[in-house]
Amino acid sequence: MQMSQKGKEVAGDAANVAQNVTEKAKQTVQGAWGTMKDTTQKIKDSVMNKAGESKECVKENADAVKRSLNSKKSDLS
Repeated sequence: MQMSQKGKEVAGDAANVAQNVTEKAKQTVQGAWGTMKDTTQKIKDSVMNKAGESKECVKENADAVKRSLNSKKSDLS
């Protein structure tokens, strides 16, 4: 009978260890997921910022070309 009790204790201990390992794994995955989401948001923000800067630069260069062409047309007239 005592052997049966010891088996139950060992099984209970094993279940507790398994539950602790599962909880720690869950926390690790949640932490990794949060970090990944934050990193993705930072990349998105950076790309959007660079795209906005590039768009503005292209617009400024197009305006400069347009002014230059208009200036040359005036000179030819």
